[in-house]
Amino acid sequence: MMVQILEFLRHIIESIILQMGYPGIALVMFLETVFPPIPSELVLPFAGSLAAAGRFSLPAVILIATLGALSGAVVFYQLGARVPEARLRGWVRRFGRYALISEQDLDHTLSFFQRRGPLVVFFGRLMSLVRSLISIPAGMFHMPAGKFLLYSALGTGLWNLVLTLAGYWLAERWAEVLVVVEAWEDTLLILLLITVPLLFFLRRFQRHRRDQRIRAGNLPPAAPLPPERLRTFSQVWQPRAQAAAQAQAVPAALVLAVLLDEAQRYDRWDRLQDAAMRLVLGAPSAFQTLLRRVWQILSGKTLEDQSFGPSQMTLRVQRELTESQYLPALTEPGWQGLLRRGQDEAQAAQLVAARLRQIRDHWQTQGVDLSQQWDVLGTLYSIGLTGERGVHAHPQANHRGQAIAAAAQSSPLAGPLTDEA
Repeated sequence: MMVQILEFLRHIIESIILQMGYPGIALVMFLETVFPPIPSELVLPFAGSLAAAGRFSLPAVILIATLGALSGAVVFYQLGARVPEARLRGWVRRFGRYALISEQDLDHTLSFFQRRGPLVVFFGRLMSLVRSLISIPAGMFHMPAGKFLLYSALGTGLWNLVLTLAGYWLAERWAEVLVVVEAWEDTLLILLLITVPLLFFLRRFQRHRRDQRIRAGNLPPAAPLPPERLRTFSQVWQPRAQAAAQAQAVPAALVLAVLLDEAQRYDRWDRLQDAAMRLVLGAPSAFQTLLRRVWQILSGKTLEDQSFGPSQMTLRVQRELTESQYLPALTEPGWQGLLRRGQDEAQAAQLVAARLRQIRDHWQTQGVDLSQQWDVLGTLYSIGLTGERGVHAHPQANHRGQAIAAAAQSSPLAGPLTDEA
């Protein structure tokens, strides 16, 4: 039955294109977009074969097909844009529980579309059915019209180019394109249906568990370093911590205790992550944007917001410290210079001391003196300048900060690092 329907559609499409020419191609592509059962796989390879026979110009076919598809995409975009957000939220409040969707999920979706909507639209144009319907959420979530048209044109143009060229090269055997395209689309759709929900729920579960532990301050305690490694750590890092602390007018014991805490938590996964960051930032500029987007999708963070190196400081925080002159200017500008400094063990104590001073100075301007509250300083070093990413919006200590303070206060320099053994 389906084969007969497709054969019927094929004859109609061929007749329209043969009788109307270029306007027929635009009309059929418009209908293909607003009426998904009409597949573009029946339209473009045939038009490409006619271009090979000299009936049409190949560039004109691709351009007109893209314009026709875009006009159909605008129809769905406008339909989505006419759905008020208040009504959408009403639907979620009323029926969302049946689909395990909350208003918070809607907020996350809005945020996701604002950040990654262009990529969703672009890749959506490369899949049947999805290429038509993706315009609706783009309109509902008020994606800027110019951006929507740009990425729709890029995705649609690429898809039209591939199918039209396939028909052009195969000429009279253009129908063979259908077999290959259908197999590719079916495989891709199955993979998406399996992997996207799996990744979504896995990341959601991981974030929920992490947020619970951070709010409670119940991060797992750091495993102590083996005695021999602790002795070596003391010998290497004590003079660095003292020099850095003196330059920033912060307690040397606290600087060293923070470094010890980070060293105890630094494992093989952190080393692999640091190596991956070097590869991404060292990649040619043509590939770096793509690699950054892949990184963000997999980790949930931008490369600039990923902690790394002995100080476990992000590139963004390093840049803030440099711009506010807590750290000296780099001779090597850009993210690559920040990465090298962050992964340089000789400069880790300097980074920690500068960050502790920045935290102290920030709260000093708010009328809060943290100079003697080492547990709060240790907490804010790990969760953010103001605590917005962790325990409270005002400075309080969590378990990790208390452990850092205990290590710092147990000796004039750094407690367990003063090795009398």
